[in-house]
Amino acid sequence: MISESELIELSRQKFKIWENSDLENLEKIFDNEGLLICSEGKPETKAELTRLISKRTKEIKELILKKTFARVYGNTGVVHGEGQITLSIEGIQQSSGVNFLDVWIEREEGWKLVSSHLHTPDIH
Repeated sequence: MISESELIELSRQKFKIWENSDLENLEKIFDNEGLLICSEGKPETKAELTRLISKRTKEIKELILKKTFARVYGNTGVVHGEGQITLSIEGIQQSSGVNFLDVWIEREEGWKLVSSHLHTPDIH
């Protein structure tokens, strides 16, 4: 069973993977049926997220997590965090507070991110 601190580390790695445009590791941690849902409410599939990251349409420039906590329920884990984020969206940098909620499940090949909700109220 995974610990809460290990689960939080997986969510930190998710952000680093995005920040570094690391498509190989994105493929490893993001479930094939996983979704990313940002503030505007549009769900993005793994393929859409991969395209955004590879084309650098939406880049993380800086992330400062101020508070995180996790809960593990058997083969399911939930991580909540908040802090500050700076994104570059189509070349325009914007900063905002950020709240996120990641849902992880344990698969045969390891822990996979099945849903990531990212709320950045000051970024449009």
